Amino acid sequence: MQQRIWMAALVAVMLCGMAFATQKISDPRAQWVGTWKSTADMKGGPGGKPMHVTSNLKCNWTPEHGAVICEQEINAGDQVQHQITVYTRDEKSGAYYFTSMDYGGDPAHVGGLEITGNTWTYKSLKEDANGPEYQAVNVFKNANEVDFKVMRSTDHRTWETLGSGKTIRVR
Repeated sequence: MQQRIWMAALVAVMLCGMAFATQKISDPRAQWVGTWKSTADMKGGPGGKPMHVTSNLKCNWTPEHGAVICEQEINAGDQVQHQITVYTRDEKSGAYYFTSMDYGGDPAHVGGLEITGNTWTYKSLKEDANGPEYQAVNVFKNANEVDFKVMRSTDHRTWETLGSGKTIRVR
């Protein structure tokens, strides 16, 4: 009898866990959970040379499954940068947001995240109120491949592509 109760409890816990996991899989942020590698070709800054950039990215749910957090190592020429990005969702409005910060103490980049189908548009990346606006667009080609581009606008209407690349899931 005790063995049957124990087995029923175990099955109930497993089913609850599967239901919770299924709910989170339907959350678009779950697409990032895993380990990824990226390559990109970027234009240099004003007067700068083009550069090839690679990165390693590892993403996971926070312990309470309220956000996805990604840690990234970016290699650009002879420079290495470490960055954390947190993807959150406003439960009331359903809007998505991201916050990215590097380990060097620079101010965090905070912005809206528009998710339409397989396309993620990172909005409002501004260095200052009077300067150019930046945005990034990710397109999930499938569960293991993302194409992306980084763009800049000085008039908030026309966008110049600064670089593009591909991100591939490795696990």
